[in-house]
Amino acid sequence: MFVSEDMERALVNVVMFEIHGNMTVNYVKLKGLEASALYEDLAAGKCYHGNALMEAGVPMPVEMGEYLAYQIELRRKQD
Repeated sequence: MFVSEDMERALVNVVMFEIHGNMTVNYVKLKGLEASALYEDLAAGKCYHGNALMEAGVPMPVEMGEYLAYQIELRRKQD
């Protein structure tokens, strides 16, 4: 994960190693974001609170296959 110095943008890279049947949703906890800010996932269009991303994490898609890679680009929303 990379976060810009002004905490305006973040780039998250995830590779899923083990996938098996009846998997539950995996969450990746992020670090270095502004807790009180709202961040938008630019590809999905979903918005998350910075505190939620750092405490609970961002949900990863449940797909079959090994070594699936995901990249999430987040941008802090302006007030």
